[in-house]
Amino acid sequence: MQKRAMNLRQAQRALADLMARCQEAHVQLPIDPLDGLYEAGKALRHSQQNGKLELEDALDELKQIFGVDPVWLQHEQEEQTKRQKRTRKPKAFYYYDTAAAAPKGSRSMSASSTSSGASGPETGGEAIAAAMSKSKDNGASSGEHPAANQSEPKAPPPPKSRVDTIKQQNPAKNPENQELANQFVDLGGYELKHGEKQKGISRMNAAKQIRNTPESLKSGAQTRQMPGIGPSAAAKVDEILHHGKMRALEKYESGG
Repeated sequence: MQKRAMNLRQAQRALADLMARCQEAHVQLPIDPLDGLYEAGKALRHSQQNGKLELEDALDELKQIFGVDPVWLQHEQEEQTKRQKRTRKPKAFYYYDTAAAAPKGSRSMSASSTSSGASGPETGGEAIAAAMSKSKDNGASSGEHPAANQSEPKAPPPPKSRVDTIKQQNPAKNPENQELANQFVDLGGYELKHGEKQKGISRMNAAKQIRNTPESLKSGAQTRQMPGIGPSAAAKVDEILHHGKMRALEKYESGG
């Protein structure tokens, strides 16, 4: 009896740990908590090997079944790219002296290019300076700027932000709801940028639900029937419908 009670406590701890890991990894478990616990329990049973529960195997199974929140995943990928850019070191440039590198008894390129009145061979730096001076003199004599024949490289187009990409690639089923969804995406983008991940992901989910409804939304009360939309999101829908824009979004856009 004592061994059975111990096994039950171990299973409960393992289930709690697995649910916590799912939350950290943003696995899209069923919205109903009981359904989520049931699916997590099944994954734990499947992961059992030699009487031991393998949490990582259970987590991988839940990721494959339910997937990971794409908005959070994209945000993490962008953060990883930023970290890699910050840690990337600049390339080192080394000076190469052709005169010093030339073998004994042979003349370097710089030495062969000196005038007959020079006292000795030029170093690599002197040869480069002489070549640049000669090129400059030739350009001045012909009346042309040295860089006149070089076409200026075109600046690359500015990259689209993640928020703009989400709005462009996800049109609303009912066009009348597009502005509502876009404002929730904008607000979610600001909140994710400021480190408020849970709020940002919640706004993105609200935008997704609004985009996917075929009926025209005329009040926040209509959105309360949608999965994952609570009183706060419904109140923001009313703000947009009555005032044209959410106050929270106006605050971010004004830099407040």
